[in-house]
Amino acid sequence: MRAIKNLVRVVTAAVFLAGVAVSGSGQSTAGSTGNSKQREPSTTTQPYVVLSGQASIAEVERGLRTANEKQDLVGKNGGLQTLMYVQHESNKESEAEVHDAGDDYHIVLEGTARYTLGGRLEAAKEIRPGEWRSSRIVGGRIVEVKKGDIIFVPRGTPHKRDTTERDYSMMLIKVFAQPTPLNAGAPSASPTPGRGGQR
Repeated sequence: MRAIKNLVRVVTAAVFLAGVAVSGSGQSTAGSTGNSKQREPSTTTQPYVVLSGQASIAEVERGLRTANEKQDLVGKNGGLQTLMYVQHESNKESEAEVHDAGDDYHIVLEGTARYTLGGRLEAAKEIRPGEWRSSRIVGGRIVEVKKGDIIFVPRGTPHKRDTTERDYSMMLIKVFAQPTPLNAGAPSASPTPGRGGQR
């Protein structure tokens, strides 16, 4: 449990630092723009969230074991660039996918899974702006993952997960280029101009 707790701290810190770097790169000072107005800190549009220790995540994970489900821990109303889920899968092979405008961190909480990463989607279909699906990845690398592993899937990377005859739980952290729509039941991100990545 301590290893998972430390992994969660490392990933959370990395996501925070990435967010600071992105927001800092878009800011300018009064002197560089010629605007004499004093800059002030931004104000939040979302409530803060405190998850009390590893026990709370373990409770969520146990509650999801009866079905292939996920639970959003922080971004239930949308409007965020970072979302955090606990997700459980059993005996399931997911579709292959590519996100044009979102990075994923998968932290394995329990069990094992087989990932296919990289390559390109075969006969990709855009199911909504910037979200691509396919039944197959061509030229990807197969990786076996287990409890305590972290998988980083940058935007534009084809990926697919297989939990056939396995029981698997993970924490999924999604970092979008733009805030997700408010009150979105299935969060998605608008694609960035000039779609790139491997397809």
